Amino acid sequence: MVPGSLATRSLAPRASATDFAWTAGTDRRFRQPHIEMVQLDRSSNFSKVEQVQIWNGSYGFAYPALATNNCTREVGLSFEFGGGGNYENMVVGFWGDFIAYITTASNVGTTRFGDYASIRDAASTSTNPGNLFTAFGYGLKLVPPPGTGTMSDVHYVLFGRPSSSCRGG
Repeated sequence: MVPGSLATRSLAPRASATDFAWTAGTDRRFRQPHIEMVQLDRSSNFSKVEQVQIWNGSYGFAYPALATNNCTREVGLSFEFGGGGNYENMVVGFWGDFIAYITTASNVGTTRFGDYASIRDAASTSTNPGNLFTAFGYGLKLVPPPGTGTMSDVHYVLFGRPSSSCRGG
């Protein structure tokens, strides 16, 4: 898990909602890069329902990707976490749980990071009635000696709630 806590407020799942998220910079309120999320109501000319943040004063968050599962309509998250003595790492979680799970173990940093992070709802099967997400991202590792440089530590992550959480599941 990400050390400390994520400061967030909950976006309620809504059938007519569309959620967007993006990386936002620092200012007087946010000492680290953070994620802004907005929920728009498609049935009301895309009016803003609410805007919230994922942030922590000691760590930076960036490059968010969102997906909604077919089971509970929950929003799954995949994004990058780093700072406070931690290198950039991919994390996943559920919107509203206030926890993000680290999926990579970077041991080196870089000035450019975040391309190719994503999340999708996993295809439904007999054992996955729509309760799982698939996420893709990476960390960076030093090439072991005698090599030099860095290498990508690519991860495909399958995660979700138990299938019993599905309506009728």
